[in-house]
Order: sequence, then structure tokens, then C-alpha cells
Amino acid sequence: MEANRAQELGESLDMGKGFPTLSRARVGYRLRRTALAVVALVAFGTAIAATTAAIEGHADAGVVVDSSGRVASVSTTGFAWRDGVRPGQSVVSASKADAADGWSIETVGPDGAVISREAPLVTALHNALPFALLGLAAGCLALVFLRSNREWALPTSCLALVGSSVPLFLANQSLSGPTLFLAALVPSMWATWRLRRRPLVAGSVAVGCATVLTLWVAAHFSGDGAAGIDQARRALALGGTGLLMADRAVQNRPLRTGSVAPIRMLWLLGAGSVIAVGLGLVWFAGFPAPIVAIAIVLALLAVQPLRAMVGRRLEMALMADLREHVAADVAEEERGRLARELHDAPLQELSAAIRRLELVPEAEAVTSSLQAVADALRSFAIDLRPPMLDDLGLGAALDFLAEQTTSDAVQVLADLADSTGLEPSTRPPAAVETAMYRIAREAVTNALSHAQANTVRITAQITKTSIDLEVLDDGIGLDKRASRRATGRGRLGLASMRRRAQAIGAEISIDGTRGGTHVAVTWRA
Repeated sequence: MEANRAQELGESLDMGKGFPTLSRARVGYRLRRTALAVVALVAFGTAIAATTAAIEGHADAGVVVDSSGRVASVSTTGFAWRDGVRPGQSVVSASKADAADGWSIETVGPDGAVISREAPLVTALHNALPFALLGLAAGCLALVFLRSNREWALPTSCLALVGSSVPLFLANQSLSGPTLFLAALVPSMWATWRLRRRPLVAGSVAVGCATVLTLWVAAHFSGDGAAGIDQARRALALGGTGLLMADRAVQNRPLRTGSVAPIRMLWLLGAGSVIAVGLGLVWFAGFPAPIVAIAIVLALLAVQPLRAMVGRRLEMALMADLREHVAADVAEEERGRLARELHDAPLQELSAAIRRLELVPEAEAVTSSLQAVADALRSFAIDLRPPMLDDLGLGAALDFLAEQTTSDAVQVLADLADSTGLEPSTRPPAAVETAMYRIAREAVTNALSHAQANTVRITAQITKTSIDLEVLDDGIGLDKRASRRATGRGRLGLASMRRRAQAIGAEISIDGTRGGTHVAVTWRA
């Protein structure tokens, strides 16, 4: 009987016969989580290699000379190739790396004499140390964010790859090519995925990025020095990383109810002057760009408004998960306290008064009114903190949620696969169960209040280490503009659902564009 109801519900939700399983969501979640971890680990590893290369200050020329005094082979990614050294050229003179001026070679060929020296690359490598340290700091943050604020793991990983690519390229290490490639590939893949709801635009972006990267790989390993292709690759890496970080900053910005304080004109002029002086030192006086950049940052951070803004942003990124956990715990403790106080005092006294009035024949109307008030208070207490969530677990709470919210107008059904037990040791963490229940309740409430739905379906697969939850309705769906406006006014609870999912490290998707609304949440221990 239940299978038939599920099949009919699937048809009513325009999902085809039968209810869709959660296998696709689970596989996608695992793939994204694994890929994110791999990118973060690779970024951290390349950052360590880049920092080591910048500190050691040794660049690989990639030149092999045979016994006859001719150049036998030249690495197309080494600095000697960029200086014009080619296989077959005769070696006029050469010095070892431990010489006073470092390694150098002078060759002669059909096009004349060529001189390649390591000393300028050593200086450039030492100047690239700030880029390596930036990459190392971003790589460390990426690993931290994997366990705390996962939404920032990819932006910091991309920043680590971009920062590491500079010293690795100068040093001509074996990691330089893959790092340069990944620094552009990862943001490009993110941009394509971000635009997935617009297939034509996403396809165009994917084709364009793939073309640039393919041409760059061919040019890089053939050593033809196609500067235009390398500039396009840099644009993909830098522009994509910047867009990714800007997107994360916009997605995580706090909602503001008041007006934004205007920026002080004096501070703005001062910051502009510092930047202008720094650019002048680089362009006209020949100062090293990394040192000037560090000096500009330090000078700007000496200004209190900017220091406060940077501090707030950094604290928000590093401590987001702790803040969310603390806020959720405090809110749940307050809900539980209010529920207990309602049940222990007002409800008990009201129930006693109702029992006394039931003995008075003339008080039937008053008794009925008071009973309605008691039922409302009891329902409110359960909404504050359902006792079955603590006593029986998430599955029982979701089943009760479906039963409680079903009415003559809207049918709410629960299809649950719960392999946990009654003991806390056999269930997911209490904070995870609470967050999942709140997300499900918010989704059901939205479906009942705003979606004009006739049927709502709660589907969940619950184990001790994993939860896959879906809430679907057959309502009018979500218009993106309307949902953004409603979120800005504090309605719909979409931001609340995302914050709760982020607080427990879960992945949530809310789709209201295919007929009805589909909320899917996936959590893994």
C-alpha cells in the first residue's frame, strides 16, 4: 500500500513513476567532497614546494652538455631555453653553480652568441618569497576550512595555487607545469559548475577555457613561447580566483537591516595616495614589486577602519563554524528551557484548572476554551523542542513532523529508512539531528505557507555516520528574484537552512525551478 502511495506521489510531483532515490545525491556529494579535499591537499603541497624553492633560491636551467662540448638537450621549461639556448649549439664557456656569479653558460649557434645566467633568476626567486608565503598561508587555511568552513576551502586552495605558481615557474621545478595548469583549471571548472543552470553560457565558458588550456599545454611543453596564450592562462587563473573569492564573500555576507556608514573621504584619499606612491616606486624607481606590495598592505593596515574590516572578515572566515555551533546550541538550549517551563508550570496548572472546572456543569464553555488554549500551548512547546527528537531520534521526529503538519488541504508523507537505535551512541550527534530536523521543518513550513502545495514528501536515510534528507512538494516552486527579496526581509528561512547546514558541515541544495520545490541535505561524519 505504501509503495503504491509513493508511486502516485511521484507522479503528482512530475517526477515520473516511483519516487526518486537519493543515490545520485550521495554520489555527487562524495565526489565533490573528495575532489575538494584533493585540491586542498595538492594546493598545500605545492605551497610547501614553492616556499622551499624561494628560500633556497636555486633555478634549474635544464641544460645537458655532451662530451664534445655541445648542448645535448634543453628543457623547454627551463630559463636557459627562454634565454635562447638550444640543442646543438657549441658551448663557449660555462661556470658551475658554486661560482661567484652562480651558474652561467655561453653558447654560439647559427643565430649568434647566447648567454644564460642563473643570478637574475635567483634574485627573482628571493623576491617571489612573499608569493610563496601567501600560497603557504592560503594552503594552510584550505586544510583548516575542510573541517570548519568548507565553502572557503576552494577559494583558498585556488589562491594557494596562484601564489605557488610564481616561484615554481621561476625555479623550473617539475611541479611548475601542473601547478600553472591547475591554477587556471580549478577556477574554470568552478565557473562552469556555477553557471550549470544556464547550459548555453556554461557550455560556452567550458569550451573557451578548455581551448585556452589546451593551447597553453601545447605551447608550454613545446617551448614556442606563445606569450598571448600564457597571458590568457594567467587571466583564467587570476580572474577565476578573484571571482571565486568574490562569490564566496557575497554568498556569506551578513544581512543588514540598517544603513551602511559612509566611508570617510580623508581615509579614502590617504589609501589612494599610498597605493599611488607604491605604484610609482615600482614603475619609475624600479623597486621590487613584492616588497612594495607588502609595504602598501602594512601601511593600509595601520589605518584603523581597514584593520577593523580585515579583522572582522578574517574572524568571520576562520571562526564561522564555531560561531554557528555556539549560536545553534544557545538557541536550542533556550528552546528546550522554554518548552520545559511551559510544560512544568503553565500547562500543569492549566490542566489542573480544567479538571476542576469539568466538575462544574455550568462551565462547559469555559472548559472547552481553556482546553483549546492548553492544546495550543502544548503544540507550541512541542514546536520549540519536540521531546521525541531527544528520546527517539531524528527518524521519529520527522515522522511526527509529517503527522503533525498533515491537514485536509495538504498531505505530508514521510518515507524514512532509519538504521539507528534509541541509544545516543547509535545515533548521529545531537547537534546534527537537531539541525536536520530544523531544516526539514523549515522546508515543510515553506511548502505549506508559500508554495501552495497539495502534497509534501519527506524522504530520509539515516545512519550513525550519514544522513540524506529530501523535502519535495508539488507547489509553484521558487522564483529566484522573489526568494532573494524574501530572504533579504528575513522571510522563507532559506538563509536559516543554509546556515544550519553549514554549521554541521552538510551540503544543501534548494531548487524550485522544475515544478515544486526540492530541498536536499547530505551529511557525512
